[in-house]
Amino acid sequence: MPALRDGQPKAFVDCIIGDIYRVMDVLEHKPGRRRIALQPVMHRYSIGQLVFFEGAAQYNAARGQYKIVRLVPIERDNKVVYRIKNAAEAFERTAEEHQLSVALA
Repeated sequence: MPALRDGQPKAFVDCIIGDIYRVMDVLEHKPGRRRIALQPVMHRYSIGQLVFFEGAAQYNAARGQYKIVRLVPIERDNKVVYRIKNAAEAFERTAEEHQLSVALA
């Protein structure tokens, strides 16, 4: 077998390329193809945890410390979403995971 970059044999590269095509088949929902299990997306934060919310600037959202109130079920778009609440506000907000970070106590 001829060696490729970093000493990886050609058979290894062919195997990886085959895996890529199998994932593409699953995403395109081609009938008759073997389905492979993809890793489930999970929430990073838990209910009751304090987080720092960095909202989008165009919405003028109040940045600061919030508490995770609810975990929103993950839909087909794989966006991880939370319901958060600030003690100074009478309402809850929806925030995506990329807008949150662990709050320093």
